[in-house]
Amino acid sequence: MDVHFEQIEKALSQNLYYLALHSVLALPSICGAMESENGKDSGNKYRAWFDAWVSQKYYHPPMGKITVTGGVCYSFRNGMLHQGRNNHKDLSFSKITFTEPGSPISIHNGVMNDVLCLDLERFCNDVIDGARAWLDSVKDEENFKNNYSHYMQRYPNGISPVGQGFPMIG
Repeated sequence: MDVHFEQIEKALSQNLYYLALHSVLALPSICGAMESENGKDSGNKYRAWFDAWVSQKYYHPPMGKITVTGGVCYSFRNGMLHQGRNNHKDLSFSKITFTEPGSPISIHNGVMNDVLCLDLERFCNDVIDGARAWLDSVKDEENFKNNYSHYMQRYPNGISPVGQGFPMIG
């Protein structure tokens, strides 16, 4: 899974912000499925995983609550990944926006006129950090080990019997 995390970080460093955001929004689905008994994703697993591993970083003192809960992130993910939108009917904000790395102004976890604004790099790193901490906690559990055997991986020298001597993903 480290390659997955590293490629999201590389996308950020190469200004491939859509790729980084799409990929990081999929991580809670992957992680939730990987630790489950049936190896499948669900909205409940996504929300629970995000709440356990990331949402605590999004407490907003003036509002007295967490702004990016598992439910908020799941709704945003559905709008972003399935319709290419920055809003969704179940989102608790009118939309979510992101400041890009290197912008003269960085807004993170700020709410203005019902719009949640996040720093893209910080958000991606928060989810990746949560995924790394999660991975460390589940790597020896049976559900994870069973599901990880089916995880899409990179094979630098190929996959037998399909092809060898060249990189493959499978």
